[in-house]
Amino acid sequence: MKLLAIQSMKCCAITVAVCLTFPIERATALSQSPNASVDSTQNPDLAERRAEAPTLTVLDPVDVNTGRTAPRYGDILRRQLESAAKFRPLSREEMEKKLADFNWDPAKPCHEFQCGFDAGNVLLTEYVCFGTVTSLQGLFAYTFNILHVPTGQVIVSEVGEVPSNPGSDGEEPLKARMSAFVSGLDAGRLDKAKRASRGLMAVVDLSVSSPESRVLAERVGTHAYASRHYDLMSQLELQELLTAMNIPLANIASTDSGLIALGARLNVAFLVQSRLSRESRGQKLDLALFDIPGKRRIRDWPSKPTREFQDLLHFENRFFTTLLGLPDAQGASPDARAEKPGRRPSWKKGLLSVLGLSAAAGFGFLAYSFHQEADKNHGLAETSLSGQANHFKRATEAQDKSALLNAALSAISLGASITLFSF
Repeated sequence: MKLLAIQSMKCCAITVAVCLTFPIERATALSQSPNASVDSTQNPDLAERRAEAPTLTVLDPVDVNTGRTAPRYGDILRRQLESAAKFRPLSREEMEKKLADFNWDPAKPCHEFQCGFDAGNVLLTEYVCFGTVTSLQGLFAYTFNILHVPTGQVIVSEVGEVPSNPGSDGEEPLKARMSAFVSGLDAGRLDKAKRASRGLMAVVDLSVSSPESRVLAERVGTHAYASRHYDLMSQLELQELLTAMNIPLANIASTDSGLIALGARLNVAFLVQSRLSRESRGQKLDLALFDIPGKRRIRDWPSKPTREFQDLLHFENRFFTTLLGLPDAQGASPDARAEKPGRRPSWKKGLLSVLGLSAAAGFGFLAYSFHQEADKNHGLAETSLSGQANHFKRATEAQDKSALLNAALSAISLGASITLFSF
């Protein structure tokens, strides 16, 4: 069945390619739309706009490998925010002076919600930017969050990684990513509406502590912030609870019953288990999400062993982006289901794939038929008298357009079928 579907896809693709190529070769001219111009108009009252912008505090990103802050990245973000003029960032001098009044060490690592919220209240700013930047295995892995202090919620989160280029300015890709993040921020367009919380979530990392495991655990937490549907327990609070209950991480059972029991003792609604392990073929990441009141595992994704850390980052990113894209998978609905990688597609996906292939084949057949008629009329136009030639020429152009239209529809149907078949 799978082989038949693949062969059908190949046939549809060939038909589409033929019907798209020949009419284009036969056409004498193509109309092209000019590129849209980029509006580079700048506001001449830049100083006034900065004065009216909401205040924002940039907490220096933390390197989770060393556990220390990276002030140079905080300075880069401040300069970029100052240049964009959509927020009024506190200068380092002003921030350190205010923090000193509350005996707050400016070098204190602060990359979690509660710490950012406390800093925002101390500094009396409307927004706080906090996150991490860690150099690891030729990459910069980063997390950025924007906290809206008045509503007490993270409203923007971004997770990613960029290459660390060799040379004098290996941080250039990171600076470009920071600039893109800042450019996308606009206080007037930020969604500050409170979201309904589905409950408290704890992220439990059962890995042997390593720079890689800490980076992955930080990304897991940031993805939870990005959903805006969970109240995330801080790692400090989690460690304090485990210590108070005399539960060493090494003694936590990684079975479903063990993790569900742990979640019940922590009094959380959801628990994410992350475990990075080493094997002879490389590193392997296991991620699982548990619904504690429902006493069930919502999703479980074990990765394949790999020697490329970036593969694990992509795997972790896909786990959460697909999970958070499911309307029921985040909640405690007993109907929520999530398939493990490697499972066969559900019958619904199979049915939609078959329907898509049928549509692609139908449109492909029509495109081929119009293409054949166009070829026939084109030949007649070349051998007929001028009066009849014009008639055949018009017929050829009309049939070429029909062939192109049906070929495009066939390509769209084929693409949709391949997407459904692959995922």
